Amino acid sequence: MPGALHAGFATHWTEAGLAPAEGVRGVLMLHCALAHSRAWDGMAAKLGDAAHLRAMDLPGHGQSAPLDPPHTAQEQGALMAWPLIEAMGGKVDLVGHSLGGTLALRLALERPGAVRSLTLIEPVQFSLLREAGHPLAGPHFEAEARLAALIASGQAEEAARGFLATWGDGPPWEALPPARRSYVLERLPMIVGHARAMAADRVGPVTLAGLAGLHLPLLLIDGAQTPPVIRAIHDVLAGVLPQVRRLSVPGAGHMVPLSHPAAVAAALREHLGLAPFPAGA
Repeated sequence: MPGALHAGFATHWTEAGLAPAEGVRGVLMLHCALAHSRAWDGMAAKLGDAAHLRAMDLPGHGQSAPLDPPHTAQEQGALMAWPLIEAMGGKVDLVGHSLGGTLALRLALERPGAVRSLTLIEPVQFSLLREAGHPLAGPHFEAEARLAALIASGQAEEAARGFLATWGDGPPWEALPPARRSYVLERLPMIVGHARAMAADRVGPVTLAGLAGLHLPLLLIDGAQTPPVIRAIHDVLAGVLPQVRRLSVPGAGHMVPLSHPAAVAAALREHLGLAPFPAGA
């Protein structure tokens, strides 16, 4: 796995697909919380014939540096991502899932000229619901507060069980191998920190006013069985951004790029203007 120091932070990523070259689309993929860059392997297998793909380990995930307070995940993630983007020619298509979607939004607003398109898969930009006065904002932040209280009271496993039941990829807590449980427990406090940043609107440039001026093609993808709060975020984004297409994948939940990579990759190929996946491949 390639790695380098970016803004003083150890940054690791994976590469797949075509070699970088003029005319080859460069796609930077940003994973969800509690995952790592290899979470995109299923998607990469469906896109590698048509684009150059890089997937970065976000702060505190995979082999990248831990999250360094007082940075938020988006602040540190942006510092780590910009050198990757510059090395890809300075202009990329961004694909972000969940936590990675919030980083993709930040990157696009920081330097819109460096982004050709956005694909956001269930971005957990809950701050937009608060700013828009959406009725689901209050219940969501109350649930996040309960999660934080469980961790603070020493009930981290109970917190993890509930978190994965809502946002996980299917297997219950009891079915996870010990190494995976340890990985989740070590990172749950970071999830709480992310929620606090969103509750306090510490989201940098990601505001409704900022988004209204973002003229980039945007594809929003969700799972048809995802929690309602995600579709509410998509509604807010679709209401403020000028160039939006939406896809809801039947039978999928929050982890749709892992559970349904073929459907997501097909939508992404169309969004980026890539050739359809070869028949029978």
